[in-house]
Amino acid sequence: MSAKDSVDTFPARYLYQVGTYHTLANGQYDSHITLEALLRHGNYGFGTLPNADGEMVILNGAAWHINTEKEMTPLTLDCTLPYALVGQFFPHRMRSLRQINARDTYKKFTRLIPNEAKFSMALIRGTFSYVRVSIQPVITDRRLHFYSQERQHVEYEKRHITGDMVLLFTPMAYHGLHPTGTMAYFHSERAHIQGKVIDFKIETATLTMDVFDGVTLTTPYGDALYS
Repeated sequence: MSAKDSVDTFPARYLYQVGTYHTLANGQYDSHITLEALLRHGNYGFGTLPNADGEMVILNGAAWHINTEKEMTPLTLDCTLPYALVGQFFPHRMRSLRQINARDTYKKFTRLIPNEAKFSMALIRGTFSYVRVSIQPVITDRRLHFYSQERQHVEYEKRHITGDMVLLFTPMAYHGLHPTGTMAYFHSERAHIQGKVIDFKIETATLTMDVFDGVTLTTPYGDALYS
């Protein structure tokens, strides 16, 4: 094998996703895919429960859920997920962060991405001056549209806390799977806060990141769409 032939021979790595923002918004609130099945494909990620109930965050293979009553609990492996994403996270870049806001953190993250046509995931672990998150409410009336103004998301903020933040960068070509660009989810068991990130400021933390070649997508009923 020549030197040229040996270049880029690493196997492709993919995120694994159940459903999309689009399927969720169009009323696909049930699922046959369990957390146990999801975790076979990755150890970090996020999602929601049936009927778009609250926010789920997965950290190092452990899944946590929070609802709009701010009740945060570990999830059992038999729970089902209409929308979720995981990646087998192997960090290969690390940066120290200090006294930096959300906007500048996202900029620093995207500058580290070697190819913006690929998905990238990052984990930020450290101390935050504040974190503000949003939690989506469970849909109790299925006639209510996902984006209805009657669905009041709960927002709350905590200050001077330690925790973990999972970031995902989605390329423009994959619009519809998630919002393109960077989105983030936060979890702190000690501070009892979790949710989709609205804003934050870091006191001191470490950012590690990984890059994925694409995504394997399945419907909530287990039918593969593409990879």
